[in-house]
Amino acid sequence: MENGNDSDEGDMVSNVVNIYPLSGYYFGAKDAVPSRDESLSDRVQRMKANYVAHGMRSCVEGVLLVELFRHPHVLLLQVRNSFFKLPGGRLRPGEPEIEGLKRKLTSKLSANGQPNEVDWQVGECLGMWWRSDFETLQYPYLPPNTERPKECTKLFLVRLPGSQQFVVPRNLKLLAIPLCQIHGNHKTYGPIIAGIPQLLSNLFENRRKRRPLMCLSYPSGYVVSQLHDLFLAEDIRSAILTISLVALRICSSEAGPFHVFDVTAYGAAGDAKTDDSTAFLKAWEAACGAFGLSSTFLIPSHKTFLLKPLTLNGECKASRIYIQIDGNLVAPGDRQSFNGHKGWILIQNVRFLTVFGSGELDGRGSIWWPPECIQEPRYARPCDDKTYRPTLLTIDSCNYLTLKGWKLLNSPRNHLQLQSCNYVSISGISINSPGGTPNTDGINIFRSKHLVITDSIIASGDDCISFLSGVVDVRISSVACGPGHGISIGSLGKDNTEAFVSQILVEGTSFTNTKNGVRIKTWQGGSGYVTDIGFRHILMHSVENPIVIDQYYFDKTNKSSAVAVRNIDYFDIKGTGSKETVVNLACSLSVPCRNIRLNEVDLQTRVPEKKAAAYCLSVHGPPCPTCRPQIPCLGRL
Repeated sequence: MENGNDSDEGDMVSNVVNIYPLSGYYFGAKDAVPSRDESLSDRVQRMKANYVAHGMRSCVEGVLLVELFRHPHVLLLQVRNSFFKLPGGRLRPGEPEIEGLKRKLTSKLSANGQPNEVDWQVGECLGMWWRSDFETLQYPYLPPNTERPKECTKLFLVRLPGSQQFVVPRNLKLLAIPLCQIHGNHKTYGPIIAGIPQLLSNLFENRRKRRPLMCLSYPSGYVVSQLHDLFLAEDIRSAILTISLVALRICSSEAGPFHVFDVTAYGAAGDAKTDDSTAFLKAWEAACGAFGLSSTFLIPSHKTFLLKPLTLNGECKASRIYIQIDGNLVAPGDRQSFNGHKGWILIQNVRFLTVFGSGELDGRGSIWWPPECIQEPRYARPCDDKTYRPTLLTIDSCNYLTLKGWKLLNSPRNHLQLQSCNYVSISGISINSPGGTPNTDGINIFRSKHLVITDSIIASGDDCISFLSGVVDVRISSVACGPGHGISIGSLGKDNTEAFVSQILVEGTSFTNTKNGVRIKTWQGGSGYVTDIGFRHILMHSVENPIVIDQYYFDKTNKSSAVAVRNIDYFDIKGTGSKETVVNLACSLSVPCRNIRLNEVDLQTRVPEKKAAAYCLSVHGPPCPTCRPQIPCLGRL
């Protein structure tokens, strides 16, 4: 980048922090470290004893950044599958901060924990956190009237090389968490970790304006008075992540060695007539087995490849796999070719997988949609020839997954099924099957965590997106749904089963001519919970049931147990419904819905000479004066 000013350019280069792809790092385990299984009161007593013996507790922690999905992630240690912390810890009396942090990083993250085993590059101090007494949380400033703080924690930026081995104790997990996910998330990560994005932003802003860093050193037990302004930010503003690309440079994961495995080089004809399944498997075996390389499994453009049911197995030796779909894939035109398979294409056990391109996957679903293929039993649906309607694409147990740009058409059943996949990014995909086609869900997700779905168009005969049990932490934005059955949580709790779904946010989404808009559906007799769900900034265009909670899905009798529905937010939902009732909240009589919050809801009916209405049963939540229509049962907390 040229500025026309050498000094400015030099300053800009000095402000750059390189972060490298997660695929360049290697992970191992070593013996577990002893852990204190103590109560809060025990911890307070231990801190008091240390304070009497050594004075103020001084701690140092490292912020280690890596790249994944073209976004910065921070490495965190997870303890007992419950809480997170940065690598680091307490300094020894009189120990220099940088040397102490290097010692702690080596102890926590290296194979043998020996001094000088790893040359850690400890950089800038990002911030300081203070504990004024033994019971309260730490603050990013020194609280007023505190003369003898009990603890001070300093955060340092640790600059990683492009490749390194991390070896952590077996009773800890080392996880890469997106900065955007921890940003402001005090509940999950605590105030120090949740404040890292803002600290990074402040660091680069201070550099740009040539401000001094505000991390100062004090001897243990130092009495502080009348110095609080030194530790206050110049202005306390809302935490907005504003790290510039100049300041935080992502070093492309594609910069390392890579190789292209073109399916036509392995015998694929691409004439839409020849079965190319064997050639695809040969190309996949080569791409997956390319040790240490970033492999591209290429499906070239201007060709159409006929594939029978196909499984691409993982446990790959390649450091990263790219499936580039520029050509078109078509399923067999007869049901017998599936030979009892319940899926067309299955990808499983592949880490760091990216599937991208401009091509299409056409399931030729019309041969599967006649009535003989959709009889009971409800979830098996055998056809008259004893074959089963297959899912178009199933991705199973693929962590760090990116799906971008391609199209799914005419699925016999579900278009895309994700199961046991964590850290998933989906953007710019298109799904299209005619409205009314049986059970042609757009995206089904279950047993998966940490997903982002954006900028996609889904038209189907069933749910555009559905979340089944085990789904946690999903954000959906800028998705157009219709036709179809809307975005659904569930169904959950069938056959008295236990189900859990939490932390789902749907925003900036539109629904056009769909049967439902945003829906939660559960069976009577189930158990578990649906909690922490948000629907906001949503447009409804002639939707049959815009807002739905249905806890009597296919079962109208009330039973003694049900999946608990709680902490559901509806905000800024506007548009029209094709029925008179536009809000339908039917909750379990035995397990009422709690903390159901609606605000800025404005839904009109398109039924001539009728006013929009709302129905609710066994619902508890605050009143909504900004709702049209009025929700009669709200106002009970």
